Amino acid sequence: MTSILEEALQRARGRRPQFTSDPLIDQLFAISVGLATELAVTRQRLDTLERVLSRAGQLERRQIESFEPTPEEAAERGELVSELLAIVFRVLLQSVPEPPEGAPAEGQATSSPAA
Repeated sequence: MTSILEEALQRARGRRPQFTSDPLIDQLFAISVGLATELAVTRQRLDTLERVLSRAGQLERRQIESFEPTPEEAAERGELVSELLAIVFRVLLQSVPEPPEGAPAEGQATSSPAA
């Protein structure tokens, strides 16, 4: 999954288009479009797979509805979900500001202890 996350964090050249005066609204819009795109592609592929298997007499819908994954399959599914989330929320992951030079790291105290 690391390569998927690294790929998701790569920035496109140029500035990100801004559609509204609020960058957070633009980020939400980008997330929504990314999620809708991923869902549309997944639905098309799933429909194709079900039809091919059904035509070949290899699958009935009730088999899909009653499927129980093994622990290994469930772990693989978890990885797929993580990859999808990295892709969908890429816009938020890319916009995390870098702390200014000399700024304390997250969780680090900003004041010195009392003497």
